[in-house]
Amino acid sequence: MNPACYTLPVMAIIITAVVCTHNRARALTGTLHSLCCQTLEPELFEILVVDNASTDHTPEVVEKFRNQGTGISIQWIEEPRLGLGYARNAGWHNAAGNIVAYIDDDAEADAGWLEALLTIMLSNHDIWVAGGKVLPIWDGERPSWLKDDLLNAISLLDRSEQMGIIEWPERLIGTNIAFRRKVFEEVGGFDPRLGRQGNRLASEEETDMQQRVHRVGGKVFYIPSAVVYHHVFPERLTKRYFYSRSFGTGQSRAVLACRQLKGLGRAGLLLRTAAGLVFYLFRAMISVGVESRFRNVRVVYGKWGYFCQIVKPAV
Repeated sequence: MNPACYTLPVMAIIITAVVCTHNRARALTGTLHSLCCQTLEPELFEILVVDNASTDHTPEVVEKFRNQGTGISIQWIEEPRLGLGYARNAGWHNAAGNIVAYIDDDAEADAGWLEALLTIMLSNHDIWVAGGKVLPIWDGERPSWLKDDLLNAISLLDRSEQMGIIEWPERLIGTNIAFRRKVFEEVGGFDPRLGRQGNRLASEEETDMQQRVHRVGGKVFYIPSAVVYHHVFPERLTKRYFYSRSFGTGQSRAVLACRQLKGLGRAGLLLRTAAGLVFYLFRAMISVGVESRFRNVRVVYGKWGYFCQIVKPAV
């Protein structure tokens, strides 16, 4: 199916590929190269790089691709407030397309990525959000303790070849996800308190968006032919990274839990979290076997992050 058949007589940008980046100029080169090699007609999409407080040579990398004469519109904007939520909001605010597709600065898109997303979203207007597989580019040897059920923690996703509607709480990964513009008009943008902020490994900003879409009756769709390849750097193949990631995810989930809580509700949540922290700390202490201990310690870090966020004066 050719997405061009859906366009107006005058060709116009329909989909914007947004790359939010912070001090990853080297990896960004691979991302931009993959986006410049898309099968989609250049007139139908643009590439928008959101420079989130970078201090490296990110602008020069973007300018290099702009000068290659690909016929693709490549834009660069700055978002000085550090945080992925701020950067993603700047992306959809400045996008020319009515469909906004996000890809991370350490990922590379399959050549048919944008065409696959655009085809499914233009063929069914009930689909508000779409995304597909996130497969690994291993930059280090995968350790034996990194089982398949842990791959989501390094932003990988493979729901096989069965495409279709995803029901909550199943969800897509933020490095391969596209939204109709009306999503932001209906439910608002990304919560800047969530998501990565520099070295702080927070998350859940795209999870929050998908949950809000479900609440208002929008559909989230998985399409396996929309593939993104995500670098797994050696530093992410350590247990220390998984502990840090769990701590940050715990903080983000506490933000979500506390958004509607006040007074005694917040106090009750604090007590339950403290009890859970003690329970899992005890389980970690008595764990038998390296794998069991790792998994329990990982939960402890998540509970600790959750607890630390709740006790903050304001969330």
